[in-house]
Amino acid sequence: MVFPICIDLAKIKIMFDDGLEQTFIQVPFSKNKIVLDTIIQNQYATITVLYPTENENLAGVRFVTTSKYGYVVFSAVNDSVLNKLTNYKTKNVIETDRCKEYKEIKKYSKSESELNKYYNDQFKLAKNDSTRLNYNKSSVALALKELAFIKMKANQYYYFWYFRQYIVSTLLKTHQLELYEVFNTAFPEKFKESYEGKNLRALIEGSIYIKKGFACPYFSVKNHEGNTISLKNFSDKYVLLSFWATWCRPCLEEIPLLRKIRETYSQDKLEIVSISFDTDSSAFLKGIKKFNMNWIHVYGNNNLRNSFGNKPIPQLYLIGPDGIIKFSNWEDSLEQLNIYLKENIF
Repeated sequence: MVFPICIDLAKIKIMFDDGLEQTFIQVPFSKNKIVLDTIIQNQYATITVLYPTENENLAGVRFVTTSKYGYVVFSAVNDSVLNKLTNYKTKNVIETDRCKEYKEIKKYSKSESELNKYYNDQFKLAKNDSTRLNYNKSSVALALKELAFIKMKANQYYYFWYFRQYIVSTLLKTHQLELYEVFNTAFPEKFKESYEGKNLRALIEGSIYIKKGFACPYFSVKNHEGNTISLKNFSDKYVLLSFWATWCRPCLEEIPLLRKIRETYSQDKLEIVSISFDTDSSAFLKGIKKFNMNWIHVYGNNNLRNSFGNKPIPQLYLIGPDGIIKFSNWEDSLEQLNIYLKENIF
């Protein structure tokens, strides 16, 4: 990527999607140029370039790259242009919001898109429950309309990418079964069995099947000290899984309960495993020390988070010795967890 001299290189942010998660990456500049040279596991890499506007909001552009060498050369724009990254030329790179596939799906969903934009503007002007509800409803209606179009074009990778990037994030809480049906019946095997396809399947299945009375998905991961832990290790005891982050206030409010449980029940009978959503490892390490979280911790494992549906945190699940989920804070109160533990762990 090449940038014009009027761009403040220190303010550029690069986001990379490896088929599992989107993360900001640090790429060194050579004058006004950066070179991304990395091995990717997904069929195509997605790169988002962001730059602040005058009001410090980030604006930018997103590209899908092929396996061939490609480039993006940005040119200077007029001072009146808010997004400074709108003038560029490319090779072997697709700008996701300018390609013909994008234009096709937006043409098909034109009325829903316009209504969604209207309610989005209304919500920005007056952030209240009414405008939020209208915006959310219009977002779902738009996603469902686009989903209908994708079913007709499912043999094209762009629409599989669009499904993963936009449709799933909008409908995962409310239309899991519809997403699962489209994933299984519309897309070709080469998409479903790709690296990103397998991760997407785990995410959708996690949103459907992670419930009380269902089997806990098997996992084998490294803890924050580098040791391997797996569900198999805990086959003779209960396991309390806590998904949290240091920046999540409700998660922090839950920690005293976890400490009380750790003090009350023997480690021979009950293990606690916390899975962090933190992206700052130093904040994570400081947090577990500050809050005296003396149990097992997993940091930065998106596969595990996806297998549980990657739901909003805090998430809390009690897994029995038989591998069945006995408690879920999505279905039960924390008081019910205490009652279950008292009645079943001796």
